[in-house]
Amino acid sequence: MKISRTNIYTTNQTSMSVSGDGDSLQDITNVNTGDFSTAYTSAGTASDFNFVANLSGGTTNYVAVAGHTYGSGGGGILRLLINGTIIENITFAAGSKNDVIMFTFDQVTVTTSIRLLFFKNVDADKVTVTYVSAGIALSLGSQNSEPGGYSRNWLTDSKRVRAQVNDAGAPVAYIRERIARQATLNIDNVNISVTNANQWREFLDRVYEHGDFFIKENDGSNLADNPLSSYMCFDAQVAPPKAHSDTRQLNNLQITFKTYTGH
Repeated sequence: MKISRTNIYTTNQTSMSVSGDGDSLQDITNVNTGDFSTAYTSAGTASDFNFVANLSGGTTNYVAVAGHTYGSGGGGILRLLINGTIIENITFAAGSKNDVIMFTFDQVTVTTSIRLLFFKNVDADKVTVTYVSAGIALSLGSQNSEPGGYSRNWLTDSKRVRAQVNDAGAPVAYIRERIARQATLNIDNVNISVTNANQWREFLDRVYEHGDFFIKENDGSNLADNPLSSYMCFDAQVAPPKAHSDTRQLNNLQITFKTYTGH
């Protein structure tokens, strides 16, 4: 499991630029805010939608994207490049889900830029991106840890269906709503060296100052290591770490939050 703890888009960025399917009437800095009432939408006139964040240093081992429409319409291929080097490609089939994305990789020092390049299958498609984040993920001692009973939130829809019934108790109409599902993450047996370290304070700052973070499953399997096995967390409450019942060297953690999966 990977949990984001910093965002160098907000701390180290010097500028952003768009090429290819850019729209001069849109503000690319909207993707920095985490405010889903604003976004950047491409013009729908070119085959590639390419935007670059220039950064003054900083390290990263993840890049996350939420509130996008890469899967809508005709789909295409999303490519992540850091310092001009290709990190990973994701293929979106036409009409596929717009899942939250979290690329994870070995830590890289950003000397020039982070680039997200989307090759559209249909030039006329307009592509929207709402929020982008990059930085360092929280290390809880095991890169492949996943607590028992963990809810795989990325595998559910943010939808609720309610039926209206007639006098006979039979359904006559359905009301479909979007909801932010509540989730709780319990992580036990975390060494106190983690929660006593600066990285834990950085995570708390991320939660309470920026208001969000990302989670990606990471357990060594092809399914869970896919960048699309991810979701965005917000409205979080982090309970005080609780001392382990048998040893003072371990803490048990609990984080409650709402989720956004992108579908």
